Amino acid sequence: MLVSFGRNAVGSTINENSIAGYQIHAVNAAGMSLGNVGNVLRKNFGASTCCDSAAYKVTVSVDTIPAGMAGFKIVPYQMFAAKAFTIAPFGTVIMGFVDYAAGAANIVTATMELKDMTQADAISLINNPDYGTIMADAIMAATTDITMEMISMGKATLIEPPATRRLGDRRLAGLYGVNSPYTLILPSGVTFTEASIDAEKLKTTVQTQAGVTVGSVTKGAIAVETVDTAPISGDARPMCGSVLFSFVVLAIARMIM
Repeated sequence: MLVSFGRNAVGSTINENSIAGYQIHAVNAAGMSLGNVGNVLRKNFGASTCCDSAAYKVTVSVDTIPAGMAGFKIVPYQMFAAKAFTIAPFGTVIMGFVDYAAGAANIVTATMELKDMTQADAISLINNPDYGTIMADAIMAATTDITMEMISMGKATLIEPPATRRLGDRRLAGLYGVNSPYTLILPSGVTFTEASIDAEKLKTTVQTQAGVTVGSVTKGAIAVETVDTAPISGDARPMCGSVLFSFVVLAIARMIM
């Protein structure tokens, strides 16, 4: 599902100076948060004060949606001591969905393995609150014609050295890695294969944005499923005390039905 929303505003003025980004929370029918299902870093818009209602786009994987979810809440967050803190109760709740596109789409599922990392670097990347954005940026940098709204990152897991290996601490140090699953939602006419990803560009982007060292990238097998979409609709309502503009949610219907 593609979640699209505008920039933070204080009163009638666009102001993102005090925030690091936005979290997308799944909420129940009462608007209560059921958990964070996506993040996006604050963008640099320069001196622009435009109130574009689709300034940010985040794809939320259906695998992360909890039972009882009735909508989304967009919550700004700040960073302190490398930890994310939400600015509660600010946020906008979106109940229901507006169809993103009608017709056929290709759902691509695959996994990448970031390898030859130290244990500290691998864990740091997995626990990075902006992991999803970092990996999505890396995929965009390493491919052609893939945009942020097409990408949904799954849950990363740690790759550990085989238990049977009896190596010293120094030799074990570089045998860790990150298993990074992802899903792409592509127009039916777009093809995507393992060769579509430039592993070196992906590695470089991850290292630059996450501040970790990645020795190599292994591209896993790719599965493609073609699905049809059907229109659905919904609405958005701000929470009490919200300083955010209204948002619009866009979704591929087949994925949530």
